[in-house]
Amino acid sequence: MNRMWLSESDGSVLTGKTGTGIVNDRFINGWFIGYVETGTQTFAFAAYVRDENNAGGSVAARITLSILEDKDIFS
Repeated sequence: MNRMWLSESDGSVLTGKTGTGIVNDRFINGWFIGYVETGTQTFAFAAYVRDENNAGGSVAARITLSILEDKDIFS
């Protein structure tokens, strides 16, 4: 299986992909999709952010990683 491996922590694997929409040199939307595989479960996620500026994929990733950590899914 092809996957976009990003990180591994305590036996869990984070995979995903970010993207950014740019209009007039402004990051107007961003997304981060992927999944976390633990030893017994798989958690899929998708996040989308939108703003007039500074809403790129890295913003969506930071928000998503914060949620995954808060829910004790990946840290």
